[in-house]
Amino acid sequence: MNIFSRLNVGAKVACVVTAFVVICVSILAFFIISASKHSLEEQAHRIVEQASYRYGNILDMVSSEVLDTLFVGATAINTQIEHNTISAERLKDIVTAIPNNINSIEYAYLFMPQFMGEELIILAQSNGKEGQKAAIIKSEPIIKTFTSIQGAIANNKPSLSHPAIINFQNKELYAQGFGVPIHDKNGKVIGALGAFINFANIGIPLLSEEARVFNDDQRFVIDEQGTIIINQNQNFIGKKLDEIVPTQETKNIIIAAKEGKDGIFPYRTAAGIEGIVGMRSIKPLNEGNMYWNVLSYIPNKSINEPLVELLWIIIACSIGTILIIVIGTMYYLRTCVAKRIRLILNALTSFFAYLNHERKDAPQPLKIVAQDELGEMGNAINDNIQ
Repeated sequence: MNIFSRLNVGAKVACVVTAFVVICVSILAFFIISASKHSLEEQAHRIVEQASYRYGNILDMVSSEVLDTLFVGATAINTQIEHNTISAERLKDIVTAIPNNINSIEYAYLFMPQFMGEELIILAQSNGKEGQKAAIIKSEPIIKTFTSIQGAIANNKPSLSHPAIINFQNKELYAQGFGVPIHDKNGKVIGALGAFINFANIGIPLLSEEARVFNDDQRFVIDEQGTIIINQNQNFIGKKLDEIVPTQETKNIIIAAKEGKDGIFPYRTAAGIEGIVGMRSIKPLNEGNMYWNVLSYIPNKSINEPLVELLWIIIACSIGTILIIVIGTMYYLRTCVAKRIRLILNALTSFFAYLNHERKDAPQPLKIVAQDELGEMGNAINDNIQ
């Protein structure tokens, strides 16, 4: 307090003005940053939700496309059976028409335990020639043991196997099988038409750089059991999400995935990076409790990047504003107020010295430059001098 009391009037006013400016600018910056943070978080939630819905719609289209294609093929087979026009060659034509027309299907197959007195298995593989028939390849007996085929025959309705790594045609695939039943004239199930979807092909639009919205964001897919079926890290494929990231947040995500619930959840990656995920659940089959859950992840760091930039801008602008106000105030006080006060002080000192006969001549009247309080003081001094 002693130091402040020894300052001249201009310095005191400058200190007070500076203090008020700093307080006001700090309060303003706090509310701007808080509002911006809230707005950025809401925007990030909307973006991650829209991203998960957009890629969820892609998977929804895949499942619908696969099922529709299989239903068309099954209907064609059923019609031929009903009209007694069925033959092995016609069955091959139907099966080979499937893979090349659907990008997500790599293999299509037909299994009939009793076709003209013997077991029939037809297997077609996509050769990438859209609009043309796929190639018939050597069938594998393992097809008749597929869960999707057995489920379609046993339950007389579309069936879906769980995603799994299988060795098929001398190569390893991470795939999932769809199957629809084939009927005789009386409506009895006599076989199943099925297809494998290859998640490596399905995941291309999800994992491409064009799908990136934020820095270091990720997109991946899990099933209702929390098993990872699409991920940019191939080492994670087929593993449980909670085994890779054993946290309560992950468990909550898996619980929601099992129930097919959409939502936004906090999440931490295997590398320990905190963020949020938007989840969109898709049912490949209308019946049953099997889901594809698309997760779109954004790290908190990427969400806060614009906020950090805004923070530095506000800090720089605040410092600049404070300096301009302080320098301008001090300059005005020094050149206008303090100078006039010194002139009044000198005039009073000289006037009292004249009254006390310490000097012979009266001081010169003050030059009045403004009609304010200092101007009135100057007029009063001039009246006494004259």
